Amino acid sequence: MRPDNSLLPFAINDLSTRRSQLDTRRDQLQLATINKQSVRSSSLVGGPFNPT
Repeated sequence: MRPDNSLLPFAINDLSTRRSQLDTRRDQLQLATINKQSVRSSSLVGGPFNPT
């Protein structure tokens, strides 16, 4: 049994968990930008932040 062969699953697992964490962070960023856009559009339509 080669030592690098036994370490391979751990490296793959670490890579997949890191990628999933990045995906979660990107999803949260997209949700935040969507929230800002929806607030801005609702204020344009005549929401609570209407200046007139």
